Order: sequence, then structure tokens, then C-alpha cells
Amino acid sequence: MTIRVVRDQRAPIPMRHDIHIGENILTTDVNTEEGGEASGPNPHDLYDSALGACIALTVLWYSKHKHIPVEGIEVSVDRDASQERAGIYRLSTTF
Repeated sequence: MTIRVVRDQRAPIPMRHDIHIGENILTTDVNTEEGGEASGPNPHDLYDSALGACIALTVLWYSKHKHIPVEGIEVSVDRDASQERAGIYRLSTTF
């Protein structure tokens, strides 16, 4: 599968991009302090939320596979980007 990211040049402040994943389209943007319109989650938020979604879906898949009843699943992802400029980007998860 190919994922396409296309800049939305119609936006008043064209920082917004559309992400095409199969038949789904997501919007990503940056906040106003960074020159965007905050019209969608920023790329870091999308990246971090993908980890949370992967964990949640894996837990659900495993529980269904093992016939373990599940009422709810909640995953929290915490980011430490304080050393990002040095190439260190830490995520921690709890569920």
C-alpha cells in the first residue's frame, strides 16, 4: 500500500496536508504558533497515536484469539521530546 501526503494549497495558511491511506483521508497541520491553523493533529501526535492504536488493537486481537472477554481498552501514550534535537524521542505507554 502507498500512503500519500499532499499539501492543501487551498488553505489560507498552507501548512495543512491531507494524508491518503487507502480510502481514508486524514488532515495534519501544525498549531498557530508554528505557522499553521491547528486544523488537525500535528505529525508527532499522529505518530504517537499510531503506537497507542497498535497496542489497543493488539490487546483486543489477542483477547479475542484467547477468548478472554474485554469490556474496554484504554491506552495512554506520553511523549518526552526534550532531547529530540539530539535524536532521542521517547514514548512511554500504559494501558
